[in-house]
Amino acid sequence: SSQQETIAAFTADSDTALLYHFDDLTESKHGDSNVVTGPHFELSTAQKKFGTKSARNYNIDQSYGYHAANNRFQVGTGALTVEGWCYPVGGSDSYAGMVGRWWTDGNIFDVRYQSGDAGGNFSVHDSTSIRNSGVAFSTNTWSHFAWTRDGSGNNALWLNGVQKTTWSNQNSMSLGTKDLLFGVTDSGTGYHYNGYLDEIRLSTVERYTSTFALWYAILPLRYSSKALYIITLLAIHYSSFFFPMLYFVSSFQFSLSLK
Repeated sequence: SSQQETIAAFTADSDTALLYHFDDLTESKHGDSNVVTGPHFELSTAQKKFGTKSARNYNIDQSYGYHAANNRFQVGTGALTVEGWCYPVGGSDSYAGMVGRWWTDGNIFDVRYQSGDAGGNFSVHDSTSIRNSGVAFSTNTWSHFAWTRDGSGNNALWLNGVQKTTWSNQNSMSLGTKDLLFGVTDSGTGYHYNGYLDEIRLSTVERYTSTFALWYAILPLRYSSKALYIITLLAIHYSSFFFPMLYFVSSFQFSLSLK
């Protein structure tokens, strides 16, 4: 399907392998209820990108969530997208995992808030090497992150709709029967992420191939319709009253065009 403005939570399509809204502890594509909270991993209303809640993780020992015995993300050497929204509050461990699991468990990935030696950068371990975007996440704000791979092994990291780095690797990628972890890289040794997560989606398709960040998010995303966006954009474009406001508006939060 074509790329569309982000005006709501993700929906599960035929290319969606796993989807977590974190309004509850259910995996939304298949309805699995076995997304388990740990001692310090919880659902929270304090911050949320869409819906009513998000997942809150802390930099505390054994703070993480997981989807048990998950065998639904078996992409092999094919295309993939791992994406979501994060709201870091700082103080994460080095190599702090947001979604995935420690790469030494096999042909498995982890998407990271790479603090410490990498200064809070967005990165991924693709079971071969750490692939660093070179760009740090902003704290106390929502950011969209995505790791994509096409069917030929061309990988990319995207932050708020902008491609930050590319590389080539076509390792076979599979969770097998391992748990998918949230907020930690390794349930045994730690590397905890400190912040909120929302709208985590794993797909068996390359969802982004070009820059998809837009500057005109002037309405609250969670309460807006696509028709209202279009009407507002037309008003901005054709009304001289709005032209002096364009620079001011451009400083607002990015809206993303999602496939």
